[in-house]
This record gives sequence, C-alpha cells and structure tokens, in this order.
Amino acid sequence: MHEAFRISEHARIGHLDLTDADIARVVSDANQLVVRSQLWGEVPVNQSRRRRRLLAVGLSVLIGVCTLTVVATAAHG
Repeated sequence: MHEAFRISEHARIGHLDLTDADIARVVSDANQLVVRSQLWGEVPVNQSRRRRRLLAVGLSVLIGVCTLTVVATAAHG
C-alpha cells in the first residue's frame, strides 16, 4: 500500500515518465489502489486473501456435504 502512495506521489510531481506504457500502467494501478484504500479503508492483503480462502473452503465443504446427503438419500430411497 505504501508503495502505491509513493508511486502516485512521484507521478503527480512528474518524476516518472508516463509516456512509457509500462510505467503508465503501473501508475494507473497504483492510483486505483490509492483511491480504493481511501474509499474503503486499507485492508492488509494477507487478511483479505485469508478471508476469501476460508470462504471458498467453507463453501466447498458445504457443497460436498449437501451432495453426499442427496446421493445417500437417493441410494436408500
């Protein structure tokens, strides 16, 4: 996050060559990240990834249990 702020600041001051497409893309990404963090607050990447991973695992387990229940019910029915 701090890198995004520094990149945005250097671009705003004019220290970066924005005519280079790669640099312009990095600056654009940094600016988007800065705006999002100002709007929604700064969330550590690891915590966000951990939440998404936990949600994905939880949903997978739920779907697996539901599938096994349906299959077991159909086999005995």
